[in-house]
Amino acid sequence: GPEHEASADREANPSYCVLPIFHPPQLQWDAMESGRHVSRDGHLFHCPDPTTITPLFHIIFVLDG
Repeated sequence: GPEHEASADREANPSYCVLPIFHPPQLQWDAMESGRHVSRDGHLFHCPDPTTITPLFHIIFVLDG
């Protein structure tokens, strides 16, 4: 959404892991900067943790075979 796009007064905040494809899991302290978070499986995001934003989001993955 627009909260991830760059504007005149802020850089873009991509909503995907910003590390190389095969990276070791990151530690939680690697995201100490404001507006960043590390997922439970060690991926670093340059956007706020969606689980801490209200209203809560429900993220559902569907696999079809």
